[in-house]
Amino acid sequence: MRNSNQKLGSLAYSKGLSAESLAETYLTNHQWSIVHKRFRCPTGEIDLIATKINWLLFVEVKARKRMDDALSSITTIQQKRLLNTASYYLEYYQPQIENVRFDLIAINQQGQIEHFENIILAEF
Repeated sequence: MRNSNQKLGSLAYSKGLSAESLAETYLTNHQWSIVHKRFRCPTGEIDLIATKINWLLFVEVKARKRMDDALSSITTIQQKRLLNTASYYLEYYQPQIENVRFDLIAINQQGQIEHFENIILAEF
């Protein structure tokens, strides 16, 4: 059993990296500059962090069979984790930033991308 679980985990990890790469390309094509990939701290991880003019964007990337599944996969617990990780990031890396947004980029099996803006409404 352990071997098949390792294979599934490895496949999911590769799928996640591929989705993040597609999301990164999508954002740069829309004039966002990627400042961090897979930012990790004691409170969690954020897939992509990007800037554009005076905005800082925290992006969660989800690869799912259907786009709706990606949006519904952002649970309350995950939202709290994203908020805590963003707070940590802002405190240590970008204390002067004024405009912050949390977005979701969903990618289906055909590589189609859907960008959901403001998935978490928060003020910093």
